[in-house]
Amino acid sequence: MRSILIKAAFAAALPIFLAAPAMADETHDKLLKACQENEADPSSCECRVKALEDNMDPKVLKVLVATMDASTAASPEEAEKAGKAALDEAGMTQEDFQKAMEAAMPKVEEAMKACDKPQ
Repeated sequence: MRSILIKAAFAAALPIFLAAPAMADETHDKLLKACQENEADPSSCECRVKALEDNMDPKVLKVLVATMDASTAASPEEAEKAGKAALDEAGMTQEDFQKAMEAAMPKVEEAMKACDKPQ
């Protein structure tokens, strides 16, 4: 996997989420911050976040951000409860979310390949 964003996307299958889905700008900012903290080349993060935003449903991105933020939950029970709230807010089931992630990932990965090229 090329980045923490890809890893987080596949980790989304786990029932761990954070409540209160983010607004679009907040989602962008959180994705950018997560990339910059974990990517070997932080200069490619804006490109990587754009690849996610261009190739994923915004509701799916909000749940993805909730997944990444779940590590701050006080307990697994709170994380699970928060995950359900994030899915409910997005109007999705866990299965819907997983299917959307699986469908989007080939496009996202292809778009992210362009982020690795020297500019």
